[in-house]
Parts: sequence; C-alpha cells; structure tokens
Amino acid sequence: MSTKPVNAITSSSVALARQRWIQRLIDTSRRNNLLYYRPSKTGTLDLSSAPANLLRALLDGDSVPIHKLLLPPTSDVAAALARISSVVIHIRRRAQANLEDKSIETLYMTMGMASWQATDGGRNAEAAILLLPVEIDLRGRDGRNAQLRISGEPQFNLALAYVLKSEFGVKLDEEALLTMPTNDQGQVGDFDPHTVYQRLQQACANIAGFVIAHRAVLGNFSFQKMAMVRDLQDYAEQLATHPIIGALAGDVAAQKALSLRAERDPVPSLDSVPPDQDFTILDADSSQQYVVMAVCKGQSGVIQGPPGTGKSQTIVNMIVALAAQGKRVLFVAEKRAALEVVKDRLDRVGVGRLVLDLHGADFSQRELMRRVADGLAAVREASPAVDTTAQHAQFTDVRQRLNEHVTRLHTLRAPAKKSVFELQGELLRSPAAVQSALRWRGADLAALTPDVTRRIEAQLEEATAISDLITRKSPSLWVNADLKEGTTTAQVALDAAQALAQRDLQLLRSSTQQLAQATQLPVPNNLHDTEAF
Repeated sequence: MSTKPVNAITSSSVALARQRWIQRLIDTSRRNNLLYYRPSKTGTLDLSSAPANLLRALLDGDSVPIHKLLLPPTSDVAAALARISSVVIHIRRRAQANLEDKSIETLYMTMGMASWQATDGGRNAEAAILLLPVEIDLRGRDGRNAQLRISGEPQFNLALAYVLKSEFGVKLDEEALLTMPTNDQGQVGDFDPHTVYQRLQQACANIAGFVIAHRAVLGNFSFQKMAMVRDLQDYAEQLATHPIIGALAGDVAAQKALSLRAERDPVPSLDSVPPDQDFTILDADSSQQYVVMAVCKGQSGVIQGPPGTGKSQTIVNMIVALAAQGKRVLFVAEKRAALEVVKDRLDRVGVGRLVLDLHGADFSQRELMRRVADGLAAVREASPAVDTTAQHAQFTDVRQRLNEHVTRLHTLRAPAKKSVFELQGELLRSPAAVQSALRWRGADLAALTPDVTRRIEAQLEEATAISDLITRKSPSLWVNADLKEGTTTAQVALDAAQALAQRDLQLLRSSTQQLAQATQLPVPNNLHDTEAF
C-alpha cells in the first residue's frame, strides 16, 4: 500500500490528531500509579529491604523465594508467611486476569523511585524508574514458598520519560540510560540499577527537588498504553505520510483519495471469481465474502456487528486469502480470547502452522525462531496440490445454472413490466378470498399493458358507484335496457334522454300550461296526470 502523502494539509491534520491521541492515552493525574505510587496492603509488596545479594541474584536471572526478600525478623513467622502468601496470590491472580482478559502484561518489579516538587501544591510525584517483568511460581502449601524470577529486560518508565519531557524539557535517551559500561576487556558489565539512577539524576539536575530513592516494589502496573505513546512520538513522520492515518485524523483530502482508490479498483462480482481464486475455507455469506474480497483488493474499512454474526470466521477467511496472495497479516486484539478464537479455527482447518502467535512475553528469541522453523518445515512438507479441475468445473456449472435461474426470476416481463418474483409477491399479498379462474393468454394477455391495466382499474373503481345497476339490484329502468350494440346504443339512448329532458319536456310543459289556461282546467303535476289531461 502506498504511503505517498495526500497533500500538505495532511501533515498538520495528523500532527493535531496525534497530540489528541497522546493526551487521551496518557494519564498524568495522581491516579496513575506509575507517576504517583501508592502502596496497597493486598496489591503490592515492598522489597526495598531485601538483601543485596538476593536482589543481585534476581538481576542475574535466578529464582528467589519471595519471603526471603521481605520477611522481617519476627517471633510469629507463620503469620508473616501467611500474610505474604495471601498478597502474592492476589498479585499473581490479578496479573493473570489482566493477561487473559486484556492481553496486557502488568506484573512488574519496579526499582528506584523518582520524586520532585509539585507545582500545584499537591502531593509530590513518586514515579518508578525501572520496570522489570517478572514471573511468580507458586510453590509449597498455599504458595508459601513462592519463587520470583525476572522474565524480561529492564524497561524505563515511559510515563516518567513523557512527564520529564513535556513538563520540564528533559529529553531522555532510554536506551543510553539502560546501557551498561564495558570493562577493560570490552565486555558489557552486569546490569546495575544504580548506574541508571546516577545518569537520570544528572539529566534532571535542574528540576527543583528532584531526588531518587532506591526502592523496589512488586505489583501490577499498567504499562501498555505508554508503548503506544512512544510509537506516536517516534513515528510522527511516517504517520503524517500515510493516507489511512490522514483519513483517521479527519483530513478530507485523504478521505476522498481513499474513496477514489476504491472506485478505481472496485470489488468484482462474487459470481465472477474463478473457483481457483476463491480461498474461503469457512462458511461465509455474500456480505462476508465481499469484505474478504475488498481487503484483498487493498481497500480499508471497519466491520461492526454484535457477537455471533461471523466476524471471527470472516477474519479467518481474510487471513487465509491474504496468505494465499503471498501477503503478511498482522492480527491484533484487545483480549486474548479473541486471538485464541481465530487461532483455534485456523488450527481446525489445518493452516494453524502458518500463524506465529506472538502474544505475551513468555518466550525467548530461541523459542520464537523455533516456531518460525516449525512453520517453514510445515510448508515444505505439505502434501502436493490436489487436482480440483473436476470439482471446479462442476462448481462453475452449478453456479451458472443457479445464476440463470435468478436472472429469469428477476427479469422484467411484458406486458406488466414486472418480474416473476414481483408477481409472486403480489399474489402472496392478495387476500385468500380474492381468486379468479379467468386467465389471459396470447394476444389478450399482451394487450394488458401497464397503461391499459391502470385504465381498467379506474373504470372498475367508477363501476363501484353503480354496482346495483351492474348486479341488476337497482329499481332503475336502465336495469332492463337492451343495449345490443354496446356503446353505440347506449350513446343514442343517452342523447335521446338528454334531448327529452332539455327540449321536449320543456315544450310539453309549456303546451300543457297554455291548454290549462284556455280550458280553465288545473295544470297537471306529472307525466301521468298529463296523459289523463
């Protein structure tokens, strides 16, 4: 995918958005335990008084019993061990829950605490300097002989680095801070936290009240958002030149450019895809297939849906389709469970060896390379391709016949200009009592065009006003009228009736009145009286 900048405005849009994203990710308030540490009776253990030789053993990679790091001289050793065991179990359970539910490592041993004078009158900062990922191995009854072991490289507190830079202008080189000096033989010495303390103290010499205390704490510290902040800070230039990031930042030109790219390279019809180019391995409906094809065409998008709507199986189909194109896929999720669902489905269809699970930090580089080697070996040892020519030909034939059926079903037909599907729908919507045995065929059917049908409907609506005449229930004399020549006879009768009403009847009435005056007889009131007169 091209990373060419869309326009000059994109950089400023991304820069503004990047600052908003960083501010949303970083909590500089006193709620942040990485900046304002508060001990907890059940959530932290203070190892500051641990013997120096045991701390050294920890830093050298040895496992050390936790109770030896903090058990003070006491007459009630059993009670002290029980309390320590309870806290250790609580810390470990919380770390496991964070790892399983949120896919984040939070179990650390911190070393060193930096403090400086608060400018707002509140509590002074107390920020951990180093965070060392650790493992707790519960041993003995109720975990009373739990072992502590460092499981990764020391990390500098990125929250501390951000505050020192943003508030005091102190820009730190964390890698240089953590690099140990070499000896006369050119060998790098063992890691020494005091060396880090000294370098940090020198860098922050101009900060009022800045002091460092040697303090070690075991507990859970949320550290993952700071890694995102670091990426946003370190890759500002790359972010500004990426059209997708520009679109996410709200740059209108970037958004239009992505839309135009989708229009220039549209997703083809699903039925036009050759079978040997369809790598769907799990059931998928047309909407899911469209998403997979759109991604394979290089388009971007957001898929939303409630649980159970097929998002995971769509992801599986997408990964396999992209892998078949020779592309690499990075799949990330907030929770471990989402990763496992996709991984399990890939395993069940026999392509799990193509996946390298990088979740967590519980394996070494040697283990990583072993997994890569296993995946490559699985590809080399894969069975030869199966000849699917016959199956693909059969599939193409069946798909073509089904498509032809759909075409016939939805093609508009004369004279109604409606499809069979639409006509069936109208019939199903009609009341059950509306039935007729009358059928039109041939020329009679062809004459029933939409215009003719509308005129017939209008005439039928008009006929409802004289329904008694049509059903011969009306007392009118017109019921028995014999109109043999249809419209012509009816028109002659209508003309005669109008002439009688407008001319002849007026002459009769005038003549009758004159005769009545001459004879002194009463004027007749109706035609019957006129006949008698």
